[in-house]
Amino acid sequence: MKNILVIEPFYQGSHKYWLDKLTSLSQHNIKAVKKKGVWWKWRVQQSGFEYRLPKVHNFDIIVTTNMVNLATWAGMNRKNIGKAKLVHYFHENQLNYPGQTKEDIMVFGLIDVLSSFCADMIVFNSHYHRELFLKTIQSTSRKLREKLPEQDIKQLRGKAHVLPIGIEINKFLKHKFETVNKTPLLLWNHRWEKDKKPTLFLKTLMRLSREGYDFKLCMLGKAPREPLPIFAQAKKELKNHIVQWGAVSGFEDYARWLWKADLLPVTSDHDFFGISVLEAAVCNTSLLLPHKNAYPEHFDSQKLSHIYFHSDDEFYTKLKKWLESRADHTIPSVELEKYQWENIIAQYDEFFNQL
Repeated sequence: MKNILVIEPFYQGSHKYWLDKLTSLSQHNIKAVKKKGVWWKWRVQQSGFEYRLPKVHNFDIIVTTNMVNLATWAGMNRKNIGKAKLVHYFHENQLNYPGQTKEDIMVFGLIDVLSSFCADMIVFNSHYHRELFLKTIQSTSRKLREKLPEQDIKQLRGKAHVLPIGIEINKFLKHKFETVNKTPLLLWNHRWEKDKKPTLFLKTLMRLSREGYDFKLCMLGKAPREPLPIFAQAKKELKNHIVQWGAVSGFEDYARWLWKADLLPVTSDHDFFGISVLEAAVCNTSLLLPHKNAYPEHFDSQKLSHIYFHSDDEFYTKLKKWLESRADHTIPSVELEKYQWENIIAQYDEFFNQL
């Protein structure tokens, strides 16, 4: 059994979910230090100097997430790290996050790069995420006034691993119920942010509504402080279709909406892993996905080509066709069992054992 310290300065959302399951299910002795998930830019910088290791500790492994400026942290704690291995886990990265300003990429993107250089091992939540990050480092280096150290870039692939996030399949199954909707129920269960392309999603639904197509809409999620204008427009224009608009009170309500939904049409511009999509698939919801992001890694695009679209126009065409046919776009449960947390945690434990 290894003694592991996990540092998570952004204990919220998927970061919180991942850390809670890791600490509760791993066979290793894990201690977590964490802070509330607010002010992410400040958290990244603050983490570099706030968490100090004692001079005497028994940690074999120190795990930091991408919300930690590991290069600064390692420098501040260089005398006390000792033989502990440094593992840096990427839930996301700022080199590839859509909508970033050039300044943010130069500051926070390079923090991710330098953190990957100084870690003994770097870990990503999907193969897609790993390959995208490694490729982007090369292209980013060529754009800088002076290139990043080529030797450090070459060493990254040898220490880059993939450990996905698990799904609480059994927890969802406890809330399973059979239902047949006379009118098809469409689901949204993502963040209400620009990178998820809600404008394409909602404009397409408004177009189909004007064309006379009948459907219901369950729009899950918490509205941001300054939502895009499309949300107010769609709420008004789709009022006769909407059965749920906004966040629900707890997991049971969330799971019931997923079981009740007929189709999850996804328009996301980026998704490093796609936990909300996998959760819907577990609940037997049909999927309509862009052929990009981590989705083909989860769902074979050759065997399941009918669930994918390749352009905004094809999204409209395939969604319209589905409303007319209500074809089966569900994923066989056997394809999803590998994401059960009990199976995923075994991969983490084996990874830690090898360090």
